[in-house]
This record gives sequence, C-alpha cells and structure tokens, in this order.
Amino acid sequence: MQRPYVQDVQEEVDRLRTIHSDNVIKIVESSYDGEEFFLNIVMELCKGSLRAQIEDRTVFDQDRLLTFIIQITAAFLELERCKIMHLDLKP
Repeated sequence: MQRPYVQDVQEEVDRLRTIHSDNVIKIVESSYDGEEFFLNIVMELCKGSLRAQIEDRTVFDQDRLLTFIIQITAAFLELERCKIMHLDLKP
C-alpha cells in the first residue's frame, strides 16, 4: 500500500535532484521503503554551516557578510528559477 503523499514527495525530491548550483545542497540518491513508509534521502556532505560560523563569532566584517548574502541570494534565485519555494530558511 502506498500512502497518498508518497508520490508528491518523490516528485519533489526528483525535482530538487535537477538543481545544479554550488549554493544548493545536492541530493545524491533517494529510496522509498514501502513496507516501513520511509523515504530515505542521501544528500551531499557539507563542511561546516552558517549557524556554526555565527555561533563561533559575534562580529563579521562587511566582506564576509556580503559573501553570505550573495550565496544565499544565489541559492534562492536558483530555487525560484526552478519554481521551488523554500519555506524554512534559518541560519
């Protein structure tokens, strides 16, 4: 038995897999376990995070902040180009 939303989720994962941007984490592989109703998604391994950098440092110079803003904006523009809306942005 397949749950009704599984097809929608798989289509979204397939759509995200088509994004090729240095600023968007890549989906490497996905698989669905129909018996346990699990969708497993293997994603690109990234070193560090924006959150960790913010927690490690209380002050950033303007050049570093501008780099963050440019990368985040580029990611959002790529998602928008693919007609995907990110609803959970947080550092």
